[in-house]
Order: sequence, then C-alpha cells, then structure tokens
Amino acid sequence: MTTERVESHGTALAHVLFRIDGRPVTRGEVKAWANRFDATFAARRARRRALSELELDEDPSFDATLEEEAAEYRYSRGLESRESLVAWLDAHGLTVDGWWEVLRRNVLERRHAADSTLLLDKGTPPEGEDAEWSEAELVVSDLLASAVRAFARRAAVAASRTGWDPDAFPSPASRHDAIESEWQAWRREHLTESALLEALRHEGLAWLVYDLEESHWTSLDAAREAVSCVRLDARTLDDVAREAGVRYVTSTQLLAGVAEVVHDALLTSAPGEVVDPLRVGADWVVLRVVAKRPPSLAEPLVRAAAEEFVETRVAAPLVESRITWETRGA
Repeated sequence: MTTERVESHGTALAHVLFRIDGRPVTRGEVKAWANRFDATFAARRARRRALSELELDEDPSFDATLEEEAAEYRYSRGLESRESLVAWLDAHGLTVDGWWEVLRRNVLERRHAADSTLLLDKGTPPEGEDAEWSEAELVVSDLLASAVRAFARRAAVAASRTGWDPDAFPSPASRHDAIESEWQAWRREHLTESALLEALRHEGLAWLVYDLEESHWTSLDAAREAVSCVRLDARTLDDVAREAGVRYVTSTQLLAGVAEVVHDALLTSAPGEVVDPLRVGADWVVLRVVAKRPPSLAEPLVRAAAEEFVETRVAAPLVESRITWETRGA
C-alpha cells in the first residue's frame, strides 16, 4: 500500500467509548485516567514503544505475516476496499503510515510475547511526543481495552455509591481522584479474604503456578535437538540456547495465562520435565517446567487474579445498569 497522509476531520481521543448515566466518556478521558492509575497500561505502552526500536534481522516471513495481519484487520472490520479503509482512518484522525506501524508492532508483540527482557528503559515519552503513533496505537491495537473496562467499572461503582454529578468537579483530574477514592473504599468492602478464597475455590486448576524456562527456535529439527541435549546429555536449557544463540527467557505464569497450545502440555508436565517442542506463533518453543505449585493467595499472580475475579463479578450488575457502550471494547 502506498504511503500517504490522510487529512483528519476528527481525533481518536475525542471518540466516545461509553456513557455513564448518560454522560459521554471519551477515549481521551480514559487515557488520562490510565496514565495516572493503570500501571498495566503504562507497561504495555512502554513495551509497544520498545518494539518499534528493535533491530530486526532480515526475515523473509515477516513481510508476509504483516500482509496477513493487514488483510485480517481489514476483513474483520469490513474495510476491504481502499476507499473504506482511508475513510475509516480519516474518521479517527489517523494516517495509513500510522496504521501500518501499529500492525507491525502487533506482529512483533506476538513474536516476542515471552521476552520479559524487552523493556523500555527511557521512561514514558512526554505527552504529545509521537502523537500520531500514540493515537493509532489506542485505536488499531486496542491498547486501552483493559483500561476502558477498568475505568467503566470504577465509574459505575462511584455513581452507585454517591449519586455524584461527574460534571461538578473543576477538572478531569479531580473527577478521577474522586472516582478512585470511591473505588478503593468499595474494594475494601468487597475484596475480603473470604471472597478471595471463594474465588480460589471457583477457579482451581486455572490458577496453577508455573516457573518456566523457555527457548525459541526457528525450526522443528533444531528444537528437537535442544530437547535431546537436555534429556539425554543432562545439559541445561539455558546452556543449549546460549550456545545456539537463540532467545531464552524465564517466567512465572498461571496456567490460565499461557497460550492455548501450551496449556495441555503444562497441565500434564511434572517439575523438572522438558516439554516436546510446541509451535507458538512463528517459533518452535521448548519449555522446561522448573516448578509447579498449587494456587495460593500468597502468590502475587494468584492474588491479583482473585481480586480481578471478585471485582468483575461483584461490579457486573452496576456496570450493566449504569454503563451504555458506544463501541464495546474499543
């Protein structure tokens, strides 16, 4: 697709995502709240920015994967013709260049999903820097999706507790402070240890905790050779990966959080075991289960999952009654 600038008749930040008791909430308001209160948004934004700075080796498959990403994106949104795509971007105040760059990051993010070393160490860029790609990220990659749900939940809770007028505050920041204050009070009432333990009983196996080693290989034969080196030659996976110059990472994950293709293999694996190669995205992945623990609220990942479970379940009726979605999940 030829690079071009699309003239903007609107902005991504002005787009209304939902209404709370009839009052519109824009993407810009959710972004302003997330910048202050949502650590996961800041972390994902930083990671996405770091992806754009990767020095990539020549990879013939990358362009083909990017073209597939673009075709799927357009098809899923009814933007098959060039005219419809340009009109959609124009309506959101975006450019074709920005759209392609976000799709590129989407492909890179999947390829580097397990790379915990890919972090931004330069701090969050000043507001307004690279504004074009920042707004495109919010729209095209659904970068705010979890923040939209979190803010809607908080706004519904705040409105139900005080009957407050959101327009009575002198600034968006003071309104967000009030929402957050009501939300924290509500959490103290509902996120009791007994409620979290009940969530733990409800989810069971889904919150099994795994300490994992993993290495990423470009071919099945190479991945199988790595498995043999660990199983038969008693070498460490770290040593095998380092010698081959391939990516090796460690992580702690819940069973519910791993890729679907990995799920069953982990469920049947014992601590110390090396799993047969699995196809994950463009790579063949070799996993070693370092440790496997039953879910406990003493595990930070499990406690966070239990809190999210309780928050979602208890707040659901309030969200249903007070939030009207303009573009669900946008």
